[in-house]
Amino acid sequence: MSASIRLLCSRVLYPAGLTVLAAFLSMATPARAVELGIEGGSGGALFRSMCTGAYVVGISLRSGGWVDAIGLKCGTFVASEGRFKRPPWNTPYHGGSGGSPQVGICPGERYVSAIRVDFTREGTKPKFLDFVEMTCSPISVGDPVKLCLHTGHGCWSRHPTQNPAVFIESRRTRPCPPGQAAIGIHGRAGKFVDAIGLICGPRPVKATAAAPAAKPVFKGFGKRPHTASAKNDVDVYDGPGGNYRVIGIMRKGQNAAILQFHQDGWCKLRAVAAGRDGWVARDHLTRCP
Repeated sequence: MSASIRLLCSRVLYPAGLTVLAAFLSMATPARAVELGIEGGSGGALFRSMCTGAYVVGISLRSGGWVDAIGLKCGTFVASEGRFKRPPWNTPYHGGSGGSPQVGICPGERYVSAIRVDFTREGTKPKFLDFVEMTCSPISVGDPVKLCLHTGHGCWSRHPTQNPAVFIESRRTRPCPPGQAAIGIHGRAGKFVDAIGLICGPRPVKATAAAPAAKPVFKGFGKRPHTASAKNDVDVYDGPGGNYRVIGIMRKGQNAAILQFHQDGWCKLRAVAAGRDGWVARDHLTRCP
């Protein structure tokens, strides 16, 4: 290639390449997002999990001796009503396929504003994630609430007495900057979760006073109940609302008899979670009044 041709390519293609790269980076992280540093071990591949257009209102784990995989519970905020849509939606897990599931969802109208984490260690260096303690801050009034997801030792501040040689010193809470809320996480993971950090964006703000809650109305279906089918994998709760406890998962295509209907858009289904009756949001069912 002649010198003149190389010069032409550098003047035309190089700026174009920079433009494409800048566009890609702007899509990868939302505007005004702040990435807190990743803490933890050096293993695993980089990952990013985002509540696109929503906020982190909880975390789901799979864990055994340490954390195998992590995912987010994302809440879409209704500014005119000052509340999150319920139930929250799930992001995919990052990490391995092992471990048993556990879920923590912020109560009331709260969102994740900070996390504290700690790790097992190898020598003097952190290795695998051992717990996540979430700080759930209120939209308007109320005190912050802390939720702990762990592998059996709790969210400790000193070495667990069971085996202090396995763990490193406890880390401090890492909050989002003032006026911001968690909108995602990033880190490294392989067979287990190695490292994690928060991604923050502008916090949800209530636009108007929340409308008073309607009086709950339940409708029974008598001796000949209708049958509903799950459109996708969806959480099953022990009451008609996303602030109740998750008791299982209804798999895509699973059928169950409808026992009751709640006017807020929930159906109580028979034996839907390991033989237990439970409540599922209407939006995730093919047939719910």
